[in-house]
Amino acid sequence: MTATAQGTATWLPVADRTFLPAIHGVRGLALALVVVYHLFGNGRVSGGVDVFLVISAFLITRSMRRTPLDHPARQVARRWARTFARLAPPALLTLAVVAVATPWVFAAPHTQSIFREVAASALYLENIELARTQAGYDAASVDTSPLQHFWSLSLQGQFFLLWPVALALVVWFARRTTARIRQIVVVALVATASALSFGYALYAVQVDQTQAYFSMGARLWEFGVGVLLALLPMRWHLRGPLATTASWVGVTVIVTSGFFIDGGVHFPGALTLVPVTATALILISALDDSRWSLGRALAARPLRTLADNSYGLYLWHWPLLIAYLTWQGQSDIDLVGAIVVVGVAYGLAVLTRTVADAATRWLRAPSRRTVTTLLVLALAVAAVAVPSAAKADSLERERQAQLDALVKPSTSLPGAAVLNNPELDLEAYTAPFRPSVEDAYFDLPPGIYERGCLQNWQDYPGMEEVLHCEDMNAPEEPSRLVVISGGSHIQQWYTAVDIIADANDWELIVIEKDGCRLQDPGTNFSGSSTCRTWNESAPAAILDREPDALITVGTETQPASPLESVWPSQITLWETVLDAGVPVIAFRDVPRFVEDVPTCVGTHDVTEGSTDDPCSVRAADVLAAENPLLTDPAVPDGVLPIDLTEYICPNFDMCPVIQGNVLMYRDDDHLTATYVRSLTPAVEQQLRQQAPFLFDN
Repeated sequence: MTATAQGTATWLPVADRTFLPAIHGVRGLALALVVVYHLFGNGRVSGGVDVFLVISAFLITRSMRRTPLDHPARQVARRWARTFARLAPPALLTLAVVAVATPWVFAAPHTQSIFREVAASALYLENIELARTQAGYDAASVDTSPLQHFWSLSLQGQFFLLWPVALALVVWFARRTTARIRQIVVVALVATASALSFGYALYAVQVDQTQAYFSMGARLWEFGVGVLLALLPMRWHLRGPLATTASWVGVTVIVTSGFFIDGGVHFPGALTLVPVTATALILISALDDSRWSLGRALAARPLRTLADNSYGLYLWHWPLLIAYLTWQGQSDIDLVGAIVVVGVAYGLAVLTRTVADAATRWLRAPSRRTVTTLLVLALAVAAVAVPSAAKADSLERERQAQLDALVKPSTSLPGAAVLNNPELDLEAYTAPFRPSVEDAYFDLPPGIYERGCLQNWQDYPGMEEVLHCEDMNAPEEPSRLVVISGGSHIQQWYTAVDIIADANDWELIVIEKDGCRLQDPGTNFSGSSTCRTWNESAPAAILDREPDALITVGTETQPASPLESVWPSQITLWETVLDAGVPVIAFRDVPRFVEDVPTCVGTHDVTEGSTDDPCSVRAADVLAAENPLLTDPAVPDGVLPIDLTEYICPNFDMCPVIQGNVLMYRDDDHLTATYVRSLTPAVEQQLRQQAPFLFDN
């Protein structure tokens, strides 16, 4: 058995050296690269995080090789105490500052989600929280989470929690063997797990890259590479000129790979091998101590200082960047702003390191018992996570109460009614507009989204099944049966149509896949693979219900040319439906904004009727001059158009974002349920004109 200097057997064969300047420098360089690409590279993903993950696994595994064989549970607790006494204080300090600053610094619509992410990040669960909320790894903007970058720290924390336990279990089961045999067993298990993880990553990236990006299952192989390199026998490491060359090639690839690989789109798939392989070249060359070695270059005082402060720089740069963009009301950062942010972030990093080092020294004092250190760390995590989670829950309850109140008629929220009633003017009500910018995103059509009967927009197996949202309030003998289908841009009208259906004894069925228009799945199809498969079955499912009418979305708007058009694939589908004797009622689409409307309103403090509203758009810039449903000669004669543009862009002039004290949009292209509710009389009027057969009178 291999033994330490004190003669105690160790978990695995002991490594020769504990500190390698090249590795410390490259880890700092990787984190600094993330910052540089975020601030000066338009948010591009550099691959620095992948370097960071590999090196983190390498270093912790290398240090754990020296762990004494006795009392494995106690050794795991000691490892946790040593690791998190170093990592947790800077992270918790950053999270605490973000939590305190959130109500005043960041965009109001995101307050609740930020508090929830503070709690998740403190518990090393931010990657899971981002995946749960289906958030992509986005470039910096006012709408981006200021804690998005904590996803990688959460993965690292999860690995640091679980890997010592896993290794201890293997060591315990193989405790009667030699350290060399234990190493062989560990290598075999890690290699197998890494291969399975890499295979899963290749699959997951093809199915849903956004979810895969944050997945431990899809990232585990990167940690596995670091573990395997840490267990590589010393005689297999490179030395001499070959090591020097390999390490400099590795660092060159790490620095430049972000220019030609967009990790935000491709990682953690096959292209992740580029930064991972480059890191491996450096790790197997780290023993090189020649005159031109990478280690000597990175040991220079300026670079060593940068590496020492890189963790704090990484922690602070992103929330400062989002705060700066919010303060300036910008969608991206300019050169001056980037320099200011990186300067402030570095200053805070130095200060954080000073405070955190003091906390770490106290936590890791020789006289401090392991259980005391872990208890203090747990209390510190709770002190950040619990109030943040409680605040998020409180905001959620307040939001739900506000949304429930919006369903009730209110003279202070006339909405679209002001356009047809001159007696209602802006001086007739003084209450704040509703929904608030914090609540708008959740002002969805009631009764369908919460039931789970709408097919998810995502493109992976199971998302092609045709689901039916049955009418829970349908009369025993409905006068008509109407189906709504065609994507979220028709579902936004459900609120008004449902009210009309109840008043006229219709049975209203929803057959829907979000993000997927009802269309012919042939050569002109546009959408994901599961959307195509869904469209192969959805028309038959709709016609099997023998509806009296199909309500769908008729045009598609864009914030660029062509501004508005009718999809040929939809026209083909409409012909099929019409041939089956089912009338098609097509709603004209609503404008699409470049910026999220609630965020814009909250950032610029927009009021109704203001003459310098930066959030509203000109109708001519977002809509065709005439309804394409009327001008496109390919549209079948039997398609019945519904056009509410006069209530969305009055007089085809400006398209406001607040009308009748009601915030009109819940994001950049969907109307709030509250505004649609105020449009119910207008919707019914047009339905009676275009489809009188649906009404008995």
